[in-house]
Amino acid sequence: MRIGACGRGTAFGFVMLGVLFLAVLPAFAAVGLGVAPGPINGGNPVSVGQTNVTAKYQIQNTSSTPEDTGTVTLQNGAAPNGIRETLSCATDANSPCLAGDLDTVFAVVNLGSAASGVGSSACAGQTFTITADVTTGEIIFTPDSGGAQVILGPPGSTGSGPGLNDTCVITFAVNVLKVPSVDSGPGTGIQTDQLGRVRGIASVDGLSGTGTGSGITTVNPATPPVTTQSSTNGTVVPGGSVSDTVTVAPVGPGPTPTGTVTFFLCNPTQLTSGQCPTGGTQIGTVKTLVSGSATSDAASGATTTTTGTYCWRAEYSGDANYTAASHTDGGLECFTVQPLTPSVTTLSSPTGGPVLPGTSASDTATVSGTGPTPTGSVTFFLCDPTTSSPVTGCPSGGTQIGTPKTLVNGVATSDSTTSTTKAGLYCWRAEYSGDANYNSAKDTDATNECFTVSKLPSSTTTQSNPSNTDVQAGSSRRCRGPGRRQRGP
Repeated sequence: MRIGACGRGTAFGFVMLGVLFLAVLPAFAAVGLGVAPGPINGGNPVSVGQTNVTAKYQIQNTSSTPEDTGTVTLQNGAAPNGIRETLSCATDANSPCLAGDLDTVFAVVNLGSAASGVGSSACAGQTFTITADVTTGEIIFTPDSGGAQVILGPPGSTGSGPGLNDTCVITFAVNVLKVPSVDSGPGTGIQTDQLGRVRGIASVDGLSGTGTGSGITTVNPATPPVTTQSSTNGTVVPGGSVSDTVTVAPVGPGPTPTGTVTFFLCNPTQLTSGQCPTGGTQIGTVKTLVSGSATSDAASGATTTTTGTYCWRAEYSGDANYTAASHTDGGLECFTVQPLTPSVTTLSSPTGGPVLPGTSASDTATVSGTGPTPTGSVTFFLCDPTTSSPVTGCPSGGTQIGTPKTLVNGVATSDSTTSTTKAGLYCWRAEYSGDANYNSAKDTDATNECFTVSKLPSSTTTQSNPSNTDVQAGSSRRCRGPGRRQRGP
């Protein structure tokens, strides 16, 4: 901290009747006031977004003879009166800070509320209301009690309370809003000055004096929280399209982060402990944050063909108030590439029955899925009564009917067959080949995929010879056995 005090004296000479007289007058303003605004955070560096950081303002009676035997009362009111501080200035060359050097690095917590005097100082037990002077950019500490003033004891006094201690220490709290626009100091990091000024009147002779001083605080960028979300955390078909979105949030009351984000995607062979902390393939161009968010270009095609788990990483560039940062994780940043399991539904023609032996039969398969329309082919099998099951249909075996059929809009129909001559239950099975997006699959059942072949019932008719002819009594009829002559009537 830098402490300044103001006081002065003068001497002059005159000639009377040829005699030179030299008169030395005592100092007419020997009121001395040491001012130390700060330190903020005990003199330690602060970072953007910190809240409720403790700050102090110290005023000390440093008066010399003859004012050193009495108290000094600090004056309230309009400038140059008032206990005043500029929280952030680009230089300590002027007090108050010039308008062009003012900065907004700090903000008083709950401006308009009370600050407190430190115990065992001249202002012990006193409270102060902090207000802003929009004209000078200063904050002003005004004692709360009506008409109350801070009274500093004589230099060297160490009591507690008004007039009993030569020093008043006021504590209050500030939030850190941003990194200083201009580095005001020679030290490490970016620094900003605090300027203070007060005016007091000595009890000994009523003379007044002003005091000025400065402090300096280092303000560092903060590390922002970075959150990311892959456009899906589920299953993606090989070659599917996936993107990543990042949000870089401000820290506390700090500003919304600006800058850029670069996105990387690690394939299954590049992951480390299920995440993408390094490496991977940069996806698209670097994206500029808009309101703290950015979305990557889509990864697709050859980038996402290998089956397995993929994870994103987002790398934030940083800006004046925030350091560079990156984020990856094994949850929200990851997705899995694998073929989907399709749904296969089939319908025999005919279905149920009964039908005649040799009836022409065919089967139709519809393949669908949650991804793109399935492609590939379907092979059809027909189980005859010796291999069909009234419970499971045609789970295996059977005779392949015709050639595999290519799906058209997800649908394929078998060749027709008349190999249905045996009586009994016939059932179909459709086997889907799969494609780049879907696994192979098959379908059969004992309802939609089956039909029954039955022979027609036979009928028998007989005729007597002669038919419907009466035989007269006494008529002669001879019966012959097989291959023998009939004898007798």
